[in-house]
Amino acid sequence: MAKAHAVRGLRADGTLADFAARTLIVRAAEAEAFADAAADRSDPEDLHSFRVGLRRLRGAMSTYAEVFSRLSPEWDELSLQVKTVFQATSALRDCDVGAQRLMDLQAEVSDEAALVVTSLLRQCAQRAAVAELLVDGALGKFHTQDVFGRLSRMGGQLSFLTTATVGVSAQAEKNARLLLGKKALRAGSARKSLLGQLQRRVGKVEKRLLPFLNDLDDDLDEAPSGKDAEKATKKKAKSVPGALSFARAAHTEDLHDLRIEIKKLRYVGELVADTPFGAHVVGVLPELQRMQDLLGDIHDVDVLLADIKTLMEGTGETLGKPENPDKPGEEAGNTGTRKDCAQKPAAHTAHQQVAEHASGNESSWSRGCAALQATLQDQRGLLLAKLERKWPVKRFQGLLEVLKC
Repeated sequence: MAKAHAVRGLRADGTLADFAARTLIVRAAEAEAFADAAADRSDPEDLHSFRVGLRRLRGAMSTYAEVFSRLSPEWDELSLQVKTVFQATSALRDCDVGAQRLMDLQAEVSDEAALVVTSLLRQCAQRAAVAELLVDGALGKFHTQDVFGRLSRMGGQLSFLTTATVGVSAQAEKNARLLLGKKALRAGSARKSLLGQLQRRVGKVEKRLLPFLNDLDDDLDEAPSGKDAEKATKKKAKSVPGALSFARAAHTEDLHDLRIEIKKLRYVGELVADTPFGAHVVGVLPELQRMQDLLGDIHDVDVLLADIKTLMEGTGETLGKPENPDKPGEEAGNTGTRKDCAQKPAAHTAHQQVAEHASGNESSWSRGCAALQATLQDQRGLLLAKLERKWPVKRFQGLLEVLKC
């Protein structure tokens, strides 16, 4: 993952408008640097670096939206353009990650389950083809409308307003305040705004997700841990003790919400870490990154379990979305990783493949699906046990307390 470019010139008593201008210019240039390589797609890591750059740009745009939305009527349109390209590149990246996970599985499972993996790989390739079209279309529009250039110019315009008007005349300063608002040009307003947003994000995590982590601790009391978990993994046991019970006990929607909230917390945390008053945040960000990565692995398994359930049922309506285990047959909330238009072609093909396999050897196909499902459920259980061991409630609370300082 490409390292974030430093935003220079930020002062502890700086204004919100000055922070916004400097950050937007740097983050737009950072994302733009990978745009051509991402369009070429000869190296998947270039696409990933571009997506990460867009994520950081979106984080800055969201954090400083109150300033830029007053500066220009183009702001909402530009925000939508960045969001569209980010979602398209994320869908393609998800296909790459999903295909790799399936290929890793193929070498570990039975021959019957390997046939199911091959079918899922075909679907993944079809989704990737659709996602590539979405990326090409979004990038083409992005370049045609000069989104990066317009964002950079907007940052430059804001920078001019925050510096050139100061001390020029009372009327010039008054006009700038009328345009941007008094808070944006007040000394120390950046510190107050950024730390305030960080506290609100921490509050949301505490209110909505700490109760879930407490429940998860209770559900995982009998989960394998330490050497037992490693031993179970090495033996590739068909059933890890307690794995299926606590794998089903953890709510898919709650885990997805947890991942999203931590991601939003990181968005603001990364911006605060760049500032003279953000030293306390720096040590927490890697922890949040590792936790988010682990939750992402669980989410990837949930997506594959939903795909296998679709194959077993012979329908393609839920491809690419994890099922809500509390309401069988109902999908969990929108994952934000695949567009409906990218799912439908794969869903239709999945239905055909199920029919073809069923007509040949239904029992073998069903056994393969069931075996692969059991393997993934065990993997999910081990991942949940790892989450509980590495980030028990008290440790996670400690991380949040650090962010409150």
